[in-house]
Amino acid sequence: KTLEKVIASPKDYAPSRADVEFAWTYAYRFFFEYPQPYPWHVQHFWEDEEKWSIEKVMSEEGLKKFKKTFGYLAGEKMEWAS
Repeated sequence: KTLEKVIASPKDYAPSRADVEFAWTYAYRFFFEYPQPYPWHVQHFWEDEEKWSIEKVMSEEGLKKFKKTFGYLAGEKMEWAS
């Protein structure tokens, strides 16, 4: 039902210029400046995925490296002072 409304009147649902700028700023910060270890970078995802398969990420080695990051992305509070 919502999709039908958007398709019928896309201009009514278009983001504002400020919303688009905010989204681009967020995306840049997340993909290029994220201050935590993360196994896959958007620019070289497939190479990273070869190094860090999901099985390896979820292994003891991977969790040692990425567990806090995944917790933060799931909503845990960031430990800025550590």
